[in-house]
Amino acid sequence: MKKIFLVVSLCIAMMSCEKESPYLIDKNKIGAVTGNTTMSQIESLFPNDSLVKTNLSNRFNTKKQDLEIYNKNRELIAVLEPRKNGDSTSTFKQARLMGAEFKTKKGLGPKATFKDIYENYTISSIQNAISNVIVSVDELGMYVSINKKHLPSEIRYDVDLTIEANQIPDDAPFQFFWLSFEEEAKENK
Repeated sequence: MKKIFLVVSLCIAMMSCEKESPYLIDKNKIGAVTGNTTMSQIESLFPNDSLVKTNLSNRFNTKKQDLEIYNKNRELIAVLEPRKNGDSTSTFKQARLMGAEFKTKKGLGPKATFKDIYENYTISSIQNAISNVIVSVDELGMYVSINKKHLPSEIRYDVDLTIEANQIPDDAPFQFFWLSFEEEAKENK
């Protein structure tokens, strides 16, 4: 009887130890991607997705070499921006998330609404920009932009106005969803 109990307990313990989702958003992390993850390590962290390194130049001849992540349906779900271009040992500065698969444990992700922020997290700041508002949540190291077309017309056009959380409709969708990565202190060798 003790052996059966031991085997059942072991099976339950093994089943409860789920592998962390590569899409789980948390402070300074998306799945196993952290502030110290390098460009060369990223491929193994998204085994079911396609990774594309961009190589874009702008009018100032500055090269931008972001890493785009596409899901199996060939939809762009994330863009990771490295701290240094052209360096496989570079860590990431930030990520723009677009895919519905990216979510926090409380369900906040790129396809959520403003209500999902204020019901589950503390809003650190709301910045009023020309065509959108930027809502920051420091406890996650993330910020979202919401297009002003979703705001009441009386506050849409005044960029000097301080916008409060209660002025943003619950169902306002996110235009962009960003997560910043902080480089973690590395131990001295």
